[in-house]
This record gives sequence, structure tokens and C-alpha cells, in this order.
Amino acid sequence: MKHLTFIVSATALAAVTAFAMQEALHLPEGSKAPAFAGKTHTGKDVSLQSLTKEGPVFVVFWKERCPHNPKASALFNSLYKAYEGKVNMVGIVATSEEKLGDWAKQFNNAYPLLADSSRKLINDYKLVFSICTFQIGKDGTIEKVFPGYGADSMNALNAAMAAAAGTKPANVDLSAAPTKLTWG
Repeated sequence: MKHLTFIVSATALAAVTAFAMQEALHLPEGSKAPAFAGKTHTGKDVSLQSLTKEGPVFVVFWKERCPHNPKASALFNSLYKAYEGKVNMVGIVATSEEKLGDWAKQFNNAYPLLADSSRKLINDYKLVFSICTFQIGKDGTIEKVFPGYGADSMNALNAAMAAAAGTKPANVDLSAAPTKLTWG
């Protein structure tokens, strides 16, 4: 009987391990996105179902007191403004409804926000860290996950938003993004 020997390089093993670890930090791509509905910080009713009727939606999860919020929120606001009216984006903040308006004001938030004071959505999406963005398709499936706000992740998010809008990537200044992937 012949025996097969597998040689796995350290690089390949590290890549597989990193992928497996990342998958454990959030729902994986291809999963059905957990539904949500509620009033935004401006009082508008919004739901995942209503947003996906128009096309893909980008759902950004935030921890209320993440140290990365000031820099990251400015980048996400820039991306939202570049594609406003072309793609939907909504933020989910781990805070109370009473504090949500203050959070939006503090970070000059441009897109709709929902509060997740019970952390139900955070748990449903199996999030371990913030900031994390999910691209959810019209069928309610998670198409892509953009963890953190590193340069590569932000550039990939810009490209995905452009593809969803049917345009070429917007010229958005993302130079303030850290070179390495950063989570809070």
C-alpha cells in the first residue's frame, strides 16, 4: 500500500489558519444575513428587507467606544457620500437608542444608524471585533465581509461599493486608513 506524504509550507499553513480565524470572528460569506429593523437616529424606519429590495446594502458594525471610531468614521462617511443615492449603507452601533443621536453627532455620521443596545445583532452576526462591514445582496445573503478599516479593506470596500453602484471606484481619499488591518 502506498502512503501519500503532504508537505505544507509555513506560508500556506499560516494563510489557512488566518482564514479560519477570521471566519470565526464573524458570519462567513455565503451565510444568510440575520434580519433587522428599527428606527434610525433620525427617526426613519429601516429594515434589511427594505434596503435589499433596491440592491446590495453595506452594513457597518460599530462598538460605541472603540478607539478607532474617530478616524474610521471619517473614512466611512467619505465612502458613503461618494455613493450616496447609488448604494445603501446603514450602521449598527452597540449603544442605546438614547445615546445613538449623540454618537452620530460626535462622529458627524452621514448615513443611517440603528442602535443595538442588547447586542442581539452583534451576536447574530457572530462579531467578535468592530469595525466590520457586511455586503448583503438582494437575496439577503452575505456576499462579502470587510473587517476593520485597514487600507486594503477600505480600498476593497470602495471597489465593492462602486460595483454595486455600477460605476468605477470613486476617488475617495482613504490615505488615513492604517496600512495594517485594524479592529477594535
